[in-house]
Amino acid sequence: MIGLPPDRYGFCFAAVVAGYAAGTTLAGRLTQRLGIDRMITIGVALACAGGLAMAALAWGRIETVATVVAPAALYTAGVGMIFPNAQAGAMGPYPTRAGAAAALVGFLQMALGAMVGIAVGHAFDGTAIPMATALGLAGVALVAVRVLLLPREGAA
Repeated sequence: MIGLPPDRYGFCFAAVVAGYAAGTTLAGRLTQRLGIDRMITIGVALACAGGLAMAALAWGRIETVATVVAPAALYTAGVGMIFPNAQAGAMGPYPTRAGAAAALVGFLQMALGAMVGIAVGHAFDGTAIPMATALGLAGVALVAVRVLLLPREGAA
């Protein structure tokens, strides 16, 4: 879409993956100190900010390598904080069924990702708008899920 040669596209893709790796690394180092719920909250904030930034830039027709890669990396950094903590949170209450809980969470992640991928593919119009809109909506959905499913911080 932006006209990158394959090698530069690979570096851009690596930058987005590096965002995810940074998020999971931070989650691994900070979860003991901050707790699962707080790490999920931080991850949701980062993912939502990245998704909404990309959507705003795409809808403003500002489509450059930086306006796609940087928000996507921020989004994936947030997701990298959310996924391992959500997985641990899903398994925690069911220690005797941890495998089933992990499998269910993994299935739901992959199924939702597939559905969003199909929708974005069908909506593709030669611009970043469908992908960016999906990330923006996903960021907002993460906030809604966080508010509805996790206890408020400080609440007993």
